[in-house]
Amino acid sequence: MTDRSIIGQKIAELRKAHGLTQSELADKLGVSHQAVSQWERNETMPDIMTLPLIAEVFGADVNTLLGMEEPKQDAVQAAEPADTTENTEITEPEDDFDTPGDLQYVKGNNTCGIGGSFSIPTTDYTYDFSGEDGEYEVAVIRDGKIVTSFKGCPDHFVRIYLNNIGGNLHSELSVNVKGDVGGSAQAGMDLEVHGNVNGKADAGMDLTVGGDVTGNANAGMNLTCGNVGGNAGAGMGVHCTGFAANPIPEIPPIPEIPPIPPIPPIPPIPEIPPIPPIPPIPPIPEIKIPENLSGSNITITGNYEGDLTTAGNVTIIGNVEGDLVSQGPATVNGNVEGDASSAQCLTVSGNVDGDVNAGDSVTVSGDINGDVNCGGNLHLSGPGSDLNGDVESCGGDITISGDLNGDISGCAGNVNLSGDVSGDCGGNIQTDGKHVTINGDYDGDLSGAASVTVNGDVNGDIDTTGTVNVGGDVNGDIDTPGDVTVGGDVSGDIDTGKDVTVGGDVGGDIDTGGNVSVGGDCGGDIDTGGDVSVGGDVNGDIDTGGTVTVEGDANGDISGNSVTIEGDYNG
Repeated sequence: MTDRSIIGQKIAELRKAHGLTQSELADKLGVSHQAVSQWERNETMPDIMTLPLIAEVFGADVNTLLGMEEPKQDAVQAAEPADTTENTEITEPEDDFDTPGDLQYVKGNNTCGIGGSFSIPTTDYTYDFSGEDGEYEVAVIRDGKIVTSFKGCPDHFVRIYLNNIGGNLHSELSVNVKGDVGGSAQAGMDLEVHGNVNGKADAGMDLTVGGDVTGNANAGMNLTCGNVGGNAGAGMGVHCTGFAANPIPEIPPIPEIPPIPPIPPIPPIPEIPPIPPIPPIPPIPEIKIPENLSGSNITITGNYEGDLTTAGNVTIIGNVEGDLVSQGPATVNGNVEGDASSAQCLTVSGNVDGDVNAGDSVTVSGDINGDVNCGGNLHLSGPGSDLNGDVESCGGDITISGDLNGDISGCAGNVNLSGDVSGDCGGNIQTDGKHVTINGDYDGDLSGAASVTVNGDVNGDIDTTGTVNVGGDVNGDIDTPGDVTVGGDVSGDIDTGKDVTVGGDVGGDIDTGGNVSVGGDCGGDIDTGGDVSVGGDVNGDIDTGGTVTVEGDANGDISGNSVTIEGDYNG
């Protein structure tokens, strides 16, 4: 069984050896940054379809990621069991196959695991059981018992070679049969049969059959064979030169259809009188919509061509092909192809191609391609609705379901963004003691918020009055009196009054009044009143009133109550 901690450790080692960040590796694999971070923290494992992609990025093989290293040269060779009807006992072989003294027949199907660590010899042997019918189980014998578990990957060294098998075949190891298998064939690892399998065939890894399989064929990884009489399935790929299907029942013969009687002749169709000419349709008079309407309340059940100005309420069932100015509430069920302004609430079901100004709340189901000023809430509610301008002022909360490609310079409420934040000025967000939540990446500085939650990366500085929680990397400094939690790397300094938890590396200094936990390396000094735990190296001084644990090297002075360094100490 593969230890998930080995896979996470291997991925982290290979990523750093290739000079990749967690975000860069995630982009190459087409997964999220959080997935890579969870693999390296041993919280989850890559699925079986992603493992070959990871191995390809690093120029390695899947066995390296799984931690299947070659075992040592000191163990016991394979054996052939037969006759599952008797109790388990071990006897010497009756025939002379020029095999080492530890080759055994195993009667019965009782198996047991053997603890401890041992390896398998590299010599290959070929045995011929074509003259004997029955069931055969290929096994490794040690101290008179069948071995069912190994450390490492025994398939690199143990591959049992057989000639024809008259009956069923079962093995926990890899098996190569040069002829046919008279019954079913099953292997815990690779199974290769040069002839036919007259039953079902199953392999824990690759299954290769040169001929046909009369039953079902299943492989944990790749399946290659001829015709399959049953169902065919594989974890990675199926290649059958024949057909894989269940037998099709014989179709009963179709009963003979009686002859169709002759059709009587059709009587002649009477002549149709000519249709009188249709009188011409009079032309429809042209209807021109005025460019401006200044009435109190306006309702238009179509598109409006031009600028629309009204002193009252306005409702348009179509598009406005110009600017919209209303002294009352304005509702547009289509697009506004210019600026949209309302002294009260503004609701647009489509896009606004210009600026938006409203005395109260603004709700837009599409995109806004200009700047926004509103006295109430700003809500871009459509799936993936983007704001491609700045929010100069907002009297309430800001909710954007897509991306923000500009700045937020004034917001009296909370900010909740479902996409990424970017813009010419870095997509800066400035709030006054409110909460900021961003589900994507943030490209810019973030200041003034009561708390910050970013599920992606932050490519700038964070200066807040509360907690900071970032799921990816922070490519800048963090300055806050609250707790700091970062799932990836922090390239700058961290200055906080409470606890610091970083899953990756910290490139600068850490100055905090709480505990410090860093999963990777720390490139600067650590000054704290709490405990310090670093999973990698520390390239600066450590000054703390608590305990110190460094799993790598410490290249500076250390002051603490209790100090544990697993690597070298150069201070």
